[in-house]
Amino acid sequence: MKVKMTMRKKIILFFLCLVAIPILIIYIVASNLFIKSAQKDLKNLYAANINEVGKNIDVFFSDALDLTLYPLMEQNLRTFLTEPPSSPSYLKDKKNASDILLSMPYGFSSGIHGITLANMVPDMIGVGSNIRLTNEDAAAAKEQNASPSWDYSAAREKNGYLYLTRLLKNPSNISQHIGYIKLSISCAKIKAAILENQKDDQTSYFLLSPDNGCLVESDTSQQSEFPKEELSYQKLSQLAASGENSKIISNRILSAYSIEHTDLIIYSITRPDVLTVVKK
Repeated sequence: MKVKMTMRKKIILFFLCLVAIPILIIYIVASNLFIKSAQKDLKNLYAANINEVGKNIDVFFSDALDLTLYPLMEQNLRTFLTEPPSSPSYLKDKKNASDILLSMPYGFSSGIHGITLANMVPDMIGVGSNIRLTNEDAAAAKEQNASPSWDYSAAREKNGYLYLTRLLKNPSNISQHIGYIKLSISCAKIKAAILENQKDDQTSYFLLSPDNGCLVESDTSQQSEFPKEELSYQKLSQLAASGENSKIISNRILSAYSIEHTDLIIYSITRPDVLTVVKK
């Protein structure tokens, strides 16, 4: 049996529809605006953090690169590189060069643990951790033609290091090769510097090489649960080069930064509690 609505019920229903629909629309619009604003604020927050962490790590590599050029500017070191071993003063000059090497700028700061300087004989002097210049190191550095040659192969070993080797040319005659310099950078020191600027205990950081090798990591738990295709070097390079350098994927914030003067990327993964409410 069909129930006939009274005029009063019709007026009440009309009034509810008139009020409820606009309220519902306002709620949906306001919710979307809030979510977008909250997401933007979160991305900006963690983008600023990865930039801060990245600039702190930049120092390790800029100091190391500056250090590789210092022998070309310091007279005692340059003498060791260019003087023939048959010279009567060679041993004395070699000793002077070793003493200078101990006082080189940035020496053993910024994670630099060892320095080896070799002339073309080759004869070597070194300070800090004992690192040898191998034929492979020299060949790789020569191939780079005085540009820095990086070796990341030992980064994942216990007490791992990154190695930097550079071919040195005579500033007065750049066609003349006068030696090589090789130094080591402690991965443990890099990790410690990263953790000094850690945003919170929900954020994990990773240092990535172009071959997708993870050189330094603060925590692997976040990485294992993240879509692997988003963590490729190519994808992260694109993110680091973007204006925002941070995005939300699977209720996590992914942020990336390109380390200056190198081909390395540092990135972070965060799952803040607010993202369980503020969903993409």
